[in-house]
Amino acid sequence: MASNPPGPCCCEISFHTGTPVGSISEVYGLNTYVIGKPSETIIIIATDIFGYQLKNTQLVADALHAKTGYQVYIPDLFNGEALRPNPSNREEIGAWLGKHSPETTLPPFNKFVSELKKDLTPKFVAGIGYCYGAKLVISNIGEEGPLDIGCVAHPSFVDVAEIEKVKKPLLISAAQDDPALTVELRHKTEEILTKNKNIFQIDLFSNTRHGYAVKGDFSKPLVRYAANKTLADQALWIQTFGPKGSCKQCSDCKECSCKN
Repeated sequence: MASNPPGPCCCEISFHTGTPVGSISEVYGLNTYVIGKPSETIIIIATDIFGYQLKNTQLVADALHAKTGYQVYIPDLFNGEALRPNPSNREEIGAWLGKHSPETTLPPFNKFVSELKKDLTPKFVAGIGYCYGAKLVISNIGEEGPLDIGCVAHPSFVDVAEIEKVKKPLLISAAQDDPALTVELRHKTEEILTKNKNIFQIDLFSNTRHGYAVKGDFSKPLVRYAANKTLADQALWIQTFGPKGSCKQCSDCKECSCKN
């Protein structure tokens, strides 16, 4: 195991301020939060256990769209049965995961990605996975995977065998205090990616806990910094490897790094 299954830390959540500006509609059979118009590069977010309706995640999608100009999708992975954000859910995780294991959600996620690519024919599709969703993204960046690039933050459920199969660029944003991605598992992941000569980046943020990028307490300056830096890294990671000249940065200026 390159990261452990979700645990009680996954239920810790701070609600963020702001009003999402995207919309929810049925897309390829799944209720989906969408922000932006179709673009050459499209971002698909695989969520944590709280699902696509969590405002925090929708605000992340809005921020990614604002930074890049790319269209962003957050599909419902759990058929309307995401775990409700509530501290009492700590005792419910085991029962919930028994019904919504990654083996259950991976097929509809794969179908969503495949149908999107067939329908919209984007030049580049990026996957971003948080906690639970990281496994779905990493499973799809092998040699034959439909995603062109992956970004994950505080991943859980990821097998060593899945890391071994990674062939596309992978960004990992890690929390210092994370029972899912322990120091040993993080080092093991780095060892495998280095051995296989993968293109990767691993960042470790001090004074953060599992879930910081979506559910962290932004009243703490270091947590807010880590979440903002993670989002900025994800945007730049996708822009760097995606089609040149198509991002918001290019349309806003005459010269930018992604034209190099």
